[in-house]
Amino acid sequence: MLGTLPEKPRFSHGVGVMRDKLYVVGGRHYYGKADTMNCTYRYDPIQNVWQRLADMHETRGSFTLVVLNGKIYAIGGERDSEVNMESVEVYCPNTNSWSFVHPLGHALCCQAASVWNGTIFLSGGCLSSMSLYHPERGSTYLAEITHDRALHCMETLGDRLYVAGGVSCEADGHLVDQLVCEVYNPVVNSWSAIMPLPVPHVGSVSVVLEGKVHVIGGYCQEDYSDTKTVHRYDPAAERWENMSVTPGPNTYST
Repeated sequence: MLGTLPEKPRFSHGVGVMRDKLYVVGGRHYYGKADTMNCTYRYDPIQNVWQRLADMHETRGSFTLVVLNGKIYAIGGERDSEVNMESVEVYCPNTNSWSFVHPLGHALCCQAASVWNGTIFLSGGCLSSMSLYHPERGSTYLAEITHDRALHCMETLGDRLYVAGGVSCEADGHLVDQLVCEVYNPVVNSWSAIMPLPVPHVGSVSVVLEGKVHVIGGYCQEDYSDTKTVHRYDPAAERWENMSVTPGPNTYST
């Protein structure tokens, strides 16, 4: 059991690992309330201690947190209720400080992010866009995803980026579960379809382990039930495998 966070529970926050320590940034306390946070905590697993660090300049939830070159980037998100953001902040552990870097150029929340070849890639956010982000130059748009999506996962495995789960937004604004999965080839800037997920994974978490993509938890948009299963994608076999069941709900962290 990890040490308990000093503040009350949260969701829509960002989580990242840097220099063998766990960082938890931003998020919200409750649904339907203007209570987004700007706090930053760091967990030391050796000492089993949480430490409060410098706050971000802006509160944000439903954003992406990316670790790159010894720094942490908090990208986009929403401030309070339904105010989407285009700002990006970077945390420097040497100075314990946040600073603004080049904005995205467009407001974005509920997107997914991953790093390939030292570059940050962003996908979706109730959009079909795919872009690479540079802290000094901003966004460069790439080939669009076949299906728009938000609250999904994106992981880098080898020389490909895999996108899975989330929701799509219909013309009337209604959100529906997105089971279609796709893989992006950054060398030729193109997308290809892979085997769809067997069940919805909205707001889930993901990780690459032993050469396979794991999608963990989330929920089903249709009936708001929790998805407690863990599915693993094997790129060699080109299929999803049902691995196990989580001990409890796991939703809305990035």
